[in-house]
Amino acid sequence: MRHPVQDLPGRTAPTSEDPLGEAVAAAPELVPRSPGPPPDLGELRDLIQVSDLTDGEPGYNTEVILRDGILEIADVADDFEAVLVRQPGIERAEGVEREFWVVQSTMSLPDVAAAVATALFELNRVTRSPRVPGEQSPGT
Repeated sequence: MRHPVQDLPGRTAPTSEDPLGEAVAAAPELVPRSPGPPPDLGELRDLIQVSDLTDGEPGYNTEVILRDGILEIADVADDFEAVLVRQPGIERAEGVEREFWVVQSTMSLPDVAAAVATALFELNRVTRSPRVPGEQSPGT
């Protein structure tokens, strides 16, 4: 289901040269979710993949894949969908699987990635307890 990282027609131009980098630079101090060093936000480019969705989910135009390391920032089982749709420019979002989400947005792909990062940062701040290695989130 992977597609080239070229925006489909109808998307807006990126708001800056590096929207994800700006989101990382503006990130609040994160709440640790496990013992050890805090997550390296510089790795977000490897942990968040955003591309055009050209088929598969009616009503959505973007696929978001979150790599395992994302759990050091936030657990998407903790109401990620609600936090993501509160981000400006994200009209709808739905988790297909824990690491695979579909989104409806006319924003550029780099801006969608920045919105996903901002939602993860917000979710990190409202998560009530740190993740214990090997423990699953409620409802999983």
